[in-house]
Amino acid sequence: MTRRSLDRKKVPAPDERTAARYLLELPGERLYHEPLAFPRVSSASLFRNERPMELEIGCGNGEFLCSLARRNQETNFVGVEVKRKSVYEAVARASSAGLDNIIFLRANFRLLYPLLVPGSLGAVYLHFPDPNARARFRKHRIFSDRFLREMHTATTPDGRISV
Repeated sequence: MTRRSLDRKKVPAPDERTAARYLLELPGERLYHEPLAFPRVSSASLFRNERPMELEIGCGNGEFLCSLARRNQETNFVGVEVKRKSVYEAVARASSAGLDNIIFLRANFRLLYPLLVPGSLGAVYLHFPDPNARARFRKHRIFSDRFLREMHTATTPDGRISV
């Protein structure tokens, strides 16, 4: 789906109960100034259990992450997306499937680094990052040296990074 089509698409906000179960919104300005006011990105703080956890950056409508969550019920999954409509679609998809091992964060991923718990992620997925190679768009890129350093710290010793 093209970006223009997504902008025109009508996506209803999830009801309160569904949003409380599947969605955590982390406003950018507050996340930048007071990151420790938000819960850490770990199974203990987000799911209240100690299962292994996997993270998808730029999860879009949640199709990939929901299919992983459906296949592997013993792992927790976290999707991070900045676009509101995409997150609402992902929440609706997870809710309709009745998944209890998935949560979506609406946030700018580059601001989440302080919240990542070292050694807590079994896998990190970054599929289809921003392809714009022009210098003025450098600030939008997620895949960078810092990303690799932070993911190396956040993943378990046998963890995977899929790009």
